[in-house]
Amino acid sequence: MCWADIRQYDHTADECMADVDKAIDRLKAKGYDQIVVGGHSMGGINTLLYAANHKSLAGVIVFAPSSRPSRTNSDSLVLYARGLVAKGFGDQRVDFPTNGINSLYVPPRAWLSFFGPESPLYDNELLPKLSAPLLWVAGTDDPGQRDAADRYKAAPATPLNRFLVVKADHFATPDVATPDMIDWLNALQASLDKGKQTN
Repeated sequence: MCWADIRQYDHTADECMADVDKAIDRLKAKGYDQIVVGGHSMGGINTLLYAANHKSLAGVIVFAPSSRPSRTNSDSLVLYARGLVAKGFGDQRVDFPTNGINSLYVPPRAWLSFFGPESPLYDNELLPKLSAPLLWVAGTDDPGQRDAADRYKAAPATPLNRFLVVKADHFATPDVATPDMIDWLNALQASLDKGKQTN
């Protein structure tokens, strides 16, 4: 995906959704008609963006989704990025410092869409829009998931929605949760099959 290390945010968050569309189109061309989308970390919050705007999904899985953007309009990097966009350099890659060790080499327009106040990646706005069942997995040793239970509450209450906590750090969460994910997918499939029988 476009936020992966190899691509380093080469498009805006909204533009990145075209990659998901293409992957789903390939599955549908092979005859698959029940699509579940999922992602980990930055992929998790982007999964919510996709699911909030696509109502035909069968399910949604997020592993330790990134927190919503926290930078304000007065943040120096936000002002820097907006200044470059205003000067016509919004699609030219520049360095953005991250944790003081590494930097992202990212187009300012894309950086703002993932990390600026104008980002669409606010889970408190995305979760209420979900129409498909949600599995949210948080790790006990993941500092980024300390408020996950409260964040999850913004999703619509549906019988198949599940908030799962596993003994794992941020990176191990998907692997540790795999058996529980399979159980949830089986329950989702049973519900979908039951729905077909009653229609």
